[in-house]
Amino acid sequence: MGKIELLEKDIVSLYDKLQFGVYIVDAEGTILYVNDYFVKLVGKSKQKLVGANFLEHKNTYTSSLLEQVVKTGQMCSAFQDVNFFDTSYRQLVTEIPVFGEDGGVKYIIAMIERVEDHAKRLEDASRNEIHLSYFHRTSDSTRPNVSIIAESPQMQELLKLIEIVAPVYSSVLIEGESGTGKELIVQLIHEKSKRGDKPLVAINCASLPEPLLEAELFGYEKGAFTGAREQGKKGLLTEAEGGTLFLDEINSMPLSIQGKLLRVLETKKLRPLGSTKEIEVNFRVVCATNVKLKSLCERGDFREDLYYRLNVVPIEIPPLRNRREDIIPLVRFYLAQYETIYNKLITLSSQAFDQLYNYSWPGNIRELKNLIERIVVMNYSGTVQKIPEGILSEEHEIMPQVVIPRMNNLDIHSEILSNEFNLSNYLDSKEEEVLRWCTEHFDTMSEIAEAMKIDRTSVGRKLKKYGLSMNKNN
Repeated sequence: MGKIELLEKDIVSLYDKLQFGVYIVDAEGTILYVNDYFVKLVGKSKQKLVGANFLEHKNTYTSSLLEQVVKTGQMCSAFQDVNFFDTSYRQLVTEIPVFGEDGGVKYIIAMIERVEDHAKRLEDASRNEIHLSYFHRTSDSTRPNVSIIAESPQMQELLKLIEIVAPVYSSVLIEGESGTGKELIVQLIHEKSKRGDKPLVAINCASLPEPLLEAELFGYEKGAFTGAREQGKKGLLTEAEGGTLFLDEINSMPLSIQGKLLRVLETKKLRPLGSTKEIEVNFRVVCATNVKLKSLCERGDFREDLYYRLNVVPIEIPPLRNRREDIIPLVRFYLAQYETIYNKLITLSSQAFDQLYNYSWPGNIRELKNLIERIVVMNYSGTVQKIPEGILSEEHEIMPQVVIPRMNNLDIHSEILSNEFNLSNYLDSKEEEVLRWCTEHFDTMSEIAEAMKIDRTSVGRKLKKYGLSMNKNN
């Protein structure tokens, strides 16, 4: 038996594997075949379904496609409210005609899916798009291992800056609130640099007391101090040879060590504790801080000469509340990640998404990541209708200024299935709708920028894009 014959033999069993309903009827409406999913959907056995006539149950549908397909010979799709064999649900149905030798409709193949199942499939597809995109980026050995979600204009500009900065050897100073992802930016800079195949050595300057921090950075010789290793220890500045040295929370570095670090950066030489010999070193330094170093310099808590030596290329990471376009993609990304880790399937309702979108995220991405893990861990498989009380800090909840467009109602489903639907045009229309409302209710572009949590320049650019202007009557 050939492969084609085997395939024909297995067609019925293949239909039974599908996760949507399939049935076949003749032109008179008699059911000739139903798959397992359809049987489960209506709650009746195949024996009772096969041989029944759909036309005898026309009153069970808000609309019937069968007669229309037979008459026109055209494929047709529609939403239907169904009350069939004591089972009620709303479904999306597509019926496809199969023609006989005489050119008339001989059979009709129908594919159906409950609207709630279809909506969940769209939600899963959107989530998986982000997950698979991340997997592609991390599994491709020719591309960086670090994935940065950057839907917002601010983060897209930041990534463009990294493309320029990464290949050079200049020092980089990264400033941003705690939890904004400074370490990821450092990893991306390192991996995109010419030193990407060399070590990336990191140390948190706030994690060690002054004597230990100095020993870790510069290393020491045998007997350099009480408790020192008998064989001595190579310092992190030496271990970063040829690569990148990442000094996190550089603002916590004691003044006495700041002077020694400055000398190393200027001379490219260091002297381990207890040693009389200098060692030549070659590394790139990238620093991060969650406070403004310039303000520390003004108070005398940070050396101004070191500040200028480190601040050759400044990078500022915006807090999550100022890059709101990234919130929902980040939620979906971490949701997919923790679903895989904990082997669960969790769906967030539109209300839950709105709660997360309209939260100010004082802890930034770190807080978002931990919150999503908590949601996945604390819920069984199913839909989270609302973020439980106590998870989001009440003092940081904000009133929804902008309702994010989400395709989760029947009208949108119909629009998606039409040939005219275009995602870019749809999102543009929603953005224009929001901006038009803002121009009618706010007096200045600064107020719009504050309400929408974007910068004033972006507001101006978007207003110009849609031909909008501030309401002069306000």
